[in-house]
This record gives sequence, C-alpha cells and structure tokens, in this order.
Amino acid sequence: MSAPVELAKQCLDVGLYTAATEATLAFYRDTLGLPYEELLKVSKGNRQHRLGLRGSVLKVNESRDPLPAAPSGFRRLIIADPLLEQPDSHFDPQGVPVDRVLPGTEGVTAVGIVMAVADVRAQVRFLTDGLWGDALGPVLASTPQPQPQRVRIGTTVLFIEEDPLAPTSVPQRALGFRYATIQVRDVASTHRHLVSLGFEEAMAPMRLGDTAAISFVLDPGRNWWEISQRANLTGALPDLPRTELPTAD
Repeated sequence: MSAPVELAKQCLDVGLYTAATEATLAFYRDTLGLPYEELLKVSKGNRQHRLGLRGSVLKVNESRDPLPAAPSGFRRLIIADPLLEQPDSHFDPQGVPVDRVLPGTEGVTAVGIVMAVADVRAQVRFLTDGLWGDALGPVLASTPQPQPQRVRIGTTVLFIEEDPLAPTSVPQRALGFRYATIQVRDVASTHRHLVSLGFEEAMAPMRLGDTAAISFVLDPGRNWWEISQRANLTGALPDLPRTELPTAD
C-alpha cells in the first residue's frame, strides 16, 4: 500500500510570529548564522522573511497588527550544527528557546522540534498515522522519569513531552513559535487523510495564487499544522478556491 502522505521535501518548516522583526532577523541570521533566502508579501501588507534552516525554512512572519502573547505546544527548536565545537542554548527575541547541538544528538541530524502536549499517545498517533512519521521511541536517558517520545518526519525529529498543563486552545497568530509546515505532493489527499482519521480541519485546501496550495489541520493538542504543496516542488497546482493566508486566532 502506498503511503497516504508523500513528502515533497524531506524536512518540516518552522513558522513564528514576531513584533521585533529586525532583532529577530539579527538573532537568527547573525547570531545563529542562518542564511536569508527571500521575502514574501503574504496578506494585507503582512510579510514573511524566509531563512535557510539546515534544509528546512524558518518563516519569520511580521504583522502590521499587534500580536498577543499566548501559550503554544511548540516549545523549543533544536538545530544540528556541524561547525559547533560544543552545544549551546539561546532565547530568540520572542523568548523561544533555541538549542544548537552536535549532529546526531538524540537522532537530530538537521532540525528537531520539542512539543509539549497533554496526551502523548494521541500526539504520536497524529504524527505517525496522520503524517506517516516514524516512531523512534523515547529519548535515551539514565533518569527514571518518563522521557519524551521521538518521531521522525523526513529528516526532522519531533520530541513529544507530556505536560498536563499544555494549552488546549492555541492561536495561530501570536508571538513566538506557532506552527510547523509539511511539504507534500498532494495537499488535498493529505488533508482528506488527516480529516478521515478524526483530526480537526482548521482551513480547507486553498490556492495561494500560483505559488502554493495549503490547508491547516489541528493536532490533538490543537496546535496548527500547515499542509503545503508548493509549485516549485511539485509542478502544477490543483484547481482549488483561492484565498489569502488565514488570520484565525
């Protein structure tokens, strides 16, 4: 049986929102050394700065309107850096923790994403049954406490931590790390697959001009996942209704 989710790119992209664009770009570009790739005008004057992230894309979204501070299940970004002499930790201008590690640390060869959810089993099901990720098992540690479960999607490793106090309502447009993007060959079929498994639709598949077709789905922790089919990765886009990026909160 063929996989219901066929990746168009072997890594997840990361989306964050900022109220301090220049400081945020300086942090990721100058402090962490991520290359600036391009600027997109996405909707209603809002802009998205795209930086290279070890094969992924870091999407720095700036908004013309004020953005609230709000909790998120996306808690930490991990970057494997082959030029690093020893691991280090930082906080970006939004307060997002960013760890740089040696390649291979806990299976991270490029990018890792740490998530906190109330129901680890349900989250792992979303990532494996829903997004066709590979379960790697728990983090290897000598402590007796429960360790985060790991799931790999392409080259991205997700660490799923249990947090009974994790938010049950996560706005997509707020400061900090807000969503992850999976690039697929067929956005409509991937979206149908996720909805058929009982995961909540946040936005039905739509066309963004001739650039991409996207949809949004909520995971069991109600975090936002963008399903994206980009023309530069897949060729011709499906015939779908056209829209701007969602502004749900």
